[in-house]
Amino acid sequence: MNTPQKPMQTLIPWALAFMSTIAIFSIFAKEEVFAILSAPQLDCAIKSSSRLNGGSVLFLGIFLFSSIAAKSILEKSDKRTVFWAAIFGAAFSLLGTAGSYISAWNDLETILRGNLKFVFVPMFAVGFAGCAIVFSLLCMFFSLMLKNLESIPACSPPHRPVLFYFCVLAVCWGAFAYLYGLAMPFDTMAQISQGTFCEPLSDNNPMFLSLLIGAFARFGGAVFGSMYLGIEIFAIVQMCLLAFAAAYALFLLQSWKAPQTLIYISLAFYALHPFIGAYAFTPIKDVWIASFILLYMLFLFDKAVNGDELRLSPKKILALAAFILGMLLSKKTGSAIFLFSLPFAIFLFKGERIKFAAVSISVFAIFQLMQSFMFCFAKVSEGELREMLSAPLQQVARTVSKYESELSGDERQAIGEILPLNDIPRLYNPALSDPIKGKLRADVFAADKIKYAKLWLKLATKYPLTYLESFMLGTIGYWYPDVIYGTIAHDSYMETLQRFKSEGRPYCDANPPEQSKTFFMARLYKAIYAAKTIPLLSLLFSIGFFFWIALLCVYQIIIERAWKLLLPLSLLLAAWITCMLSPVHAELRYSLAIFLSVPVLLCLLSVPKIRQTRE
Repeated sequence: MNTPQKPMQTLIPWALAFMSTIAIFSIFAKEEVFAILSAPQLDCAIKSSSRLNGGSVLFLGIFLFSSIAAKSILEKSDKRTVFWAAIFGAAFSLLGTAGSYISAWNDLETILRGNLKFVFVPMFAVGFAGCAIVFSLLCMFFSLMLKNLESIPACSPPHRPVLFYFCVLAVCWGAFAYLYGLAMPFDTMAQISQGTFCEPLSDNNPMFLSLLIGAFARFGGAVFGSMYLGIEIFAIVQMCLLAFAAAYALFLLQSWKAPQTLIYISLAFYALHPFIGAYAFTPIKDVWIASFILLYMLFLFDKAVNGDELRLSPKKILALAAFILGMLLSKKTGSAIFLFSLPFAIFLFKGERIKFAAVSISVFAIFQLMQSFMFCFAKVSEGELREMLSAPLQQVARTVSKYESELSGDERQAIGEILPLNDIPRLYNPALSDPIKGKLRADVFAADKIKYAKLWLKLATKYPLTYLESFMLGTIGYWYPDVIYGTIAHDSYMETLQRFKSEGRPYCDANPPEQSKTFFMARLYKAIYAAKTIPLLSLLFSIGFFFWIALLCVYQIIIERAWKLLLPLSLLLAAWITCMLSPVHAELRYSLAIFLSVPVLLCLLSVPKIRQTRE
């Protein structure tokens, strides 16, 4: 006999569905609603409302589907799941709603400070509240889906070897490389120029990787009469490194007894995603550091899953040292990522913390000695200070662009000492700091850093919303899914070489190839942009969406009480922070480590040992 439901149990799903539908409508039609509510006359409001579809039957369908889904999800979720789903739902809603509004208007400060704030604030609040409900339900649905994965058979011996996955990836990426050709980023050409000693070595790029690619270029020139061929060999080595990292990830998932179906889906993701395929054969430092971050994170996850069963044997110590050193040598941000994650990694190795810390710190000390040797004896120049100042320079530039007339004489003079004050409004680009950063008088700034730091803080207290706006616009692609951005490298070797020489930069390739951009390279870049307009499919190309999936995995780890799994994620958090401090609002190569890690996280949450052992 069925137990009769209380009235509140029946009304709650309907109320949640109603709020969700209103929120979805307010987000998608916010510009039209805002135009209507702020229109000076009724006829203007009527004209604005012609684009509204609030009476569409589609919204009735959304309401009915949402009510049924909410009722089903709430019945199957416990209180703890609902509590954490509400917290993470609110976080997702804040990111989504803020991203939607800032991308639509690019200037929220004017609205918030004017009379229209009485229209804007309620709209934002409705959108936030309703979306929080939607995302909370999605979080609970995600948990229920993972519970259903228990019925999927886990991997059982014999395992497929690393070589199997490596060969599959190498074949797929090799075919992609044959069609796509070798793309050449500008930064890589600068590294080749330095690595072949056409230009002095600089710490702006990872000097050891510059020397490595330069060695391959010189080898190609000496043996085959073509530096380009040597660079292609370097790209093949890079592709093998990335293939090994991904193959090792899939092999470990097997050993942890993740569902075989999910492992094959992850293999397909790695093998067929055009982002990964394109960058696998594009010689660039970001692929190297992403590969080593993935390998180091897998090492830590292996310890989190197996606990005391995994000991630091000599082989494990060598692997650990190689992963850390590779991460440090691949890119300047590797040091920051390593140091940020080190305390969490040490805590993970209970019983062997001293040994783990000794190995890790020793590797870092060796790296520092290598750096010091290069600076002292190889005459490597220090990296430019401007590379670390993207966010604060953009904030000052936005303040000048909007409020130059309000600045005091002393403030204008101080800004003019380090930046061309009159040119700032023309140079300022909210999505890219290079135009402003490139004009910084670094020597003047370095001579009195405290003075200019005080100026930055003073302007921050006067224009806090402007500073927040600048930071949001400069980082939006890393935390909000619906952002259009440059995706993959799509300039051929000759195109980049011509641009490089046009800037007066020396380059030592005496016999460059007569290479033109391939048909596939020319078309794929546009095809990916077109794919970004297709619902659902576009999410596969979104940095922000993959960041949200990583957050969703954190939510599930908390639900499962698998606390140790949070410690290796400090690597991804550090990598994401470096993205947020980068000079561009969204750049795939900076966030490649997050792209590579998401399949591992999703498979890891379905590992029986994780679901059965709640620590």
